[in-house]
Amino acid sequence: PAGDLSLLMDVDSQRDTRLLPWLRSGNPKVGFNVSHGIAGFAGSEHSRYLEVCADAIRLLWQSQPQAVVYLVPHVMDRQQNDDRTACTELAAMLRDERVANLGTASFADCTAMDVKFFISQMDVFVGARTHSILAAYTTGVPALAIAYSLKAQGLAEYYCGSNWHDFVIPVQQLEPAELARRLLALLGRRQLLKEILLEKTHSLRVAARANITHAQQVLEQQRA
Repeated sequence: PAGDLSLLMDVDSQRDTRLLPWLRSGNPKVGFNVSHGIAGFAGSEHSRYLEVCADAIRLLWQSQPQAVVYLVPHVMDRQQNDDRTACTELAAMLRDERVANLGTASFADCTAMDVKFFISQMDVFVGARTHSILAAYTTGVPALAIAYSLKAQGLAEYYCGSNWHDFVIPVQQLEPAELARRLLALLGRRQLLKEILLEKTHSLRVAARANITHAQQVLEQQRA
């Protein structure tokens, strides 16, 4: 029935996430999603991939010593491909109080919206998982995709236009200096980028509401 068709509340209206206690006072807040699975696309061991990420974070701290890095898992409960494992291994490599490893958090009572809301609190974000990048874009957080497929390119093209190359690093080309450079560039432009991302997301929401209205009309016509 048409009455069963409705839009779900997005993260903008959610403020009681159970992950908020993990937020710290330090700035800037840099979100980092890492995944073992992406290393296979790079043709390397996952330890090498994590070492690159660790070295990039150390380079970031040279320019932004107050930055807090949040390791945010996005895929969980998959055998041999659980982001929490990758986050915890990266935290062990860094051994720094400026790292907040959500890989050790309890997600038992959390929803996807809780994780998305947490990502929305970041100043910038780096993601291996496509949907973690989407969570950042749609909440106005400038994001850098460590890309293993064309999905990341498509998202970046829509949200970032002709400059999409600045927001995507193919995993095969991942190097510490370039990753750190791109992160610092995002931090320097984060307010302007935030406005662009939120405008794009607003357009998507307007289109979604129009689609729901059209679908309801079609259903009503079929029932008539």
